[in-house]
Amino acid sequence: MSGAVRHTGDALEVHVDLTNRGDAFAGSVTAEADLLGERGRSTLPEGLAPGGTGRLTFHLPLDLPRPGVYALTLLLDYSTVDPGAAASPETLSQRAYLLVSLGAATPPPAVRVSVAPGTLGTYGTVPIEIESADGQAHRVRVRVETARGLRALDGGREVDVPTEGAARLEAGLVRSGPPRSGRQGILVIVEAQDGDVHRTAVATGSVELVREEPWLPRLRVPLAAAAALLVAATLAAELLRRRPRA
Repeated sequence: MSGAVRHTGDALEVHVDLTNRGDAFAGSVTAEADLLGERGRSTLPEGLAPGGTGRLTFHLPLDLPRPGVYALTLLLDYSTVDPGAAASPETLSQRAYLLVSLGAATPPPAVRVSVAPGTLGTYGTVPIEIESADGQAHRVRVRVETARGLRALDGGREVDVPTEGAARLEAGLVRSGPPRSGRQGILVIVEAQDGDVHRTAVATGSVELVREEPWLPRLRVPLAAAAALLVAATLAAELLRRRPRA
């Protein structure tokens, strides 16, 4: 993905070029863009053939709180079928982003972000590390953006990043759609809250979706043992009750 931004009065015109790097046809691509809480929608109804490129255009109102670098996030939905497969199309979703410089020359990032891989059944966490990029302490706001079928449990939290070393935290994720195995990408967006210029850093991560075993079959043996003990205790109590008194 690549893009270009143009100011048009009190709005922003964003052009995003998408390229299909896979070997399957991506049909009817729909994208939802989000910048500073303003959302836009654009589609490629003809889809994208393998190796093909299409352009999406968004018109977003712009109310700039302070100049700097902001993250424009995209939620992409499309359908795909493996080449030569007779199966019905599979609906997929993924995240993407552009860093957009608004009202100022592009400032250097305040922090560096790294995301470790995570594993998710119904619920899981993803480890995140944030380090200062300029040797200064920073107060940052961290949020996680997911594709459909996943949901971040924390809408955003503020973290203090020291001058040396790293601030470490774990982002909680939960499934919000039907069970599916495979790897799913996420975005971790970190925005510095200090200074006159807004600075944003983005890192991509992934979680491995695994199918959890049903809990009831695993409890069959303990439940059977507990039931046997309960029956034995009941019989013993009944025999003691019927025993003649001296």
